[in-house]
Amino acid sequence: MGSQRLVPETAIGAFVAGITILAVIGACRLVSLSRRTTIVILLLLIFATYRTISLISVYLTWYQVPLLALFFIFVAAGVELIHRNWPRIAACVAVIVSFCYAVHVPLSFPRERNIQLYAEEKVRIEIGGRLNALMNAADAAVLEPLYIGWAARNKTIYDSPGIGSKVSTAALLHTGENVWGLAAALRPTFLVMRPSEIEHLQAQYPETAKLYEKIDEVQAPSNYKPCDWGYFVESDHDLVILKRTY
Repeated sequence: MGSQRLVPETAIGAFVAGITILAVIGACRLVSLSRRTTIVILLLLIFATYRTISLISVYLTWYQVPLLALFFIFVAAGVELIHRNWPRIAACVAVIVSFCYAVHVPLSFPRERNIQLYAEEKVRIEIGGRLNALMNAADAAVLEPLYIGWAARNKTIYDSPGIGSKVSTAALLHTGENVWGLAAALRPTFLVMRPSEIEHLQAQYPETAKLYEKIDEVQAPSNYKPCDWGYFVESDHDLVILKRTY
């Protein structure tokens, strides 16, 4: 669904190598000023090692943001140290880093807005509202996109991977981290799934799949455009509500 990457892999690698060198220079500088900075460096190294050698869930990428912020503090310290001896070179480096940091904005912001308008609101919140109208106090639903709960409030929702429910977390320990396994374990009144997840449910848990029938579906309008100029932001463009028949 994407398009060819516009920036060569070698250019991206060179940029990452360059800012890493700056971060190392900055880290050495800050450690020379305060040995307590070593604790922050160890934290970054431990996380980078864990992130490199471990196959972790996509949800854990959320935790990269504050660590990347710390990383760029070291980058800034590296630029500042260069500025002490070579101010013009430091100015050029600062401009290059800032440009590379912000160059994606004309591409990413319109894509993020498009996703918000035509996927998050027109699909996830819409299907959440429909689910809310279908459910009563005795019903429960299994789903993965927790954004749906914004519209289906005060309802019993079992989510994968268990971010919002202890019941889900306990069930997922025995079924693996996927919504179709959770559906098979709990067999709630309603399921909200992507078409691909329904296929997994039918293939891996056919007896559970037979208990449900499709009662509603929401698809993104034609305005939905997740990819443009090689920048790709993915979200749900097709969600289905299934109800247990017996």
